[in-house]
Amino acid sequence: MKKTYQTLKAILLFVSVALLASCVEEYEYEPATADSSVATQKAYILTANTVVDLENSEPQKLELTVGRPDGSAAAAIHLKSNNSKFKVPQSVEFKAGEKTKKINIDFDMQPASTEKVNIKVDDAQAYDYGNTELDITVNRYILHHANWDSWYYGWMFKNIDVMEFPKGTYTIKGLHAKAEWIDSDMGTITFWKDSENMLHMKPQYIHKQNWNNDGMKDYWIVGYWSGDSGELWKKADIDALTKDECGKYHPDDDTFELWFHWYSPDWGWWTNNENPEWIALLD
Repeated sequence: MKKTYQTLKAILLFVSVALLASCVEEYEYEPATADSSVATQKAYILTANTVVDLENSEPQKLELTVGRPDGSAAAAIHLKSNNSKFKVPQSVEFKAGEKTKKINIDFDMQPASTEKVNIKVDDAQAYDYGNTELDITVNRYILHHANWDSWYYGWMFKNIDVMEFPKGTYTIKGLHAKAEWIDSDMGTITFWKDSENMLHMKPQYIHKQNWNNDGMKDYWIVGYWSGDSGELWKKADIDALTKDECGKYHPDDDTFELWFHWYSPDWGWWTNNENPEWIALLD
């Protein structure tokens, strides 16, 4: 009887083991992937400029720095962009110990053109406490040199830089006006020509001027205005009532004949050009 019990016990044990083995599911091992939630897999973008003015002969290249809050392990940081003219690398490889990495972005633009590009760290790797997305504007300009014979300033600005971008739009930056009545850096001046060689501009800041006992005032320019200056008191009136015509381009000698209206918004001082501002391109 005892022998029969031992035999039955052995049979039950064998059946139990067999049943347990049949219940184990088979699976294929997959190696662990990098966890994008850890700090070594997070990144942000550093750059000094979001507007880049690039002279036509300069290399078409941007430089950005990608950074990580933790550089203790190697990582591949993925980037995205929305403009195919900019060759943004899809992946930036970091070695262990590297927290920042500079990348060069080549691009292909036409002369005298403007392009915008959005560059961002992939959402899964975007660092919560850093700048992970940039909107960059690149102006590829043709550089001209010119002399500006100014009736208003009583001065000849010689060999100034004139940037052309887009085609037919001209911008002057970085001038300083100094005379008996003025000592001021000048604002950016932009005007454009149409198909009939007429010139146009929008109201824009031009300089600061000390006016008697009233202190320093901001002065602006707009296209020539021949009406009653009393109608142009507030900036909203200026925008509504003035037109953007401001002169004519003379292709025979590559000169711009500009007629401005000079004014101080919300203060009430006005004057028109009695003679034109002449800007002559030298090349």
